[in-house]
Amino acid sequence: MLVFDVTQQRSFSQVGEWRDSLRAFPKEGEDIPFVLVGNKADKEWGREVQWSEAQTWARSHNMPYIEVSARQGTNVQVVFEEAARIALKRRLVQS
Repeated sequence: MLVFDVTQQRSFSQVGEWRDSLRAFPKEGEDIPFVLVGNKADKEWGREVQWSEAQTWARSHNMPYIEVSARQGTNVQVVFEEAARIALKRRLVQS
């Protein structure tokens, strides 16, 4: 999961770097599945990263985008279910 704060453009700007640094670790030929997660979705008044901006970035990097509010518990379970679904699907394809 690549998690950024929707109230800080700076954190969103670093998502690509985080992804690239994590992709350096797998064995050759492996691909890490990612889910882009925008946290603090409950703070609409302080939002600096729009849903459409993050969704566009996620699609261009072949990953789902989900907004959550860890504080309120909104979509937190959904993120983990999506990550598990992707991992299981890739595992079945590799078998």
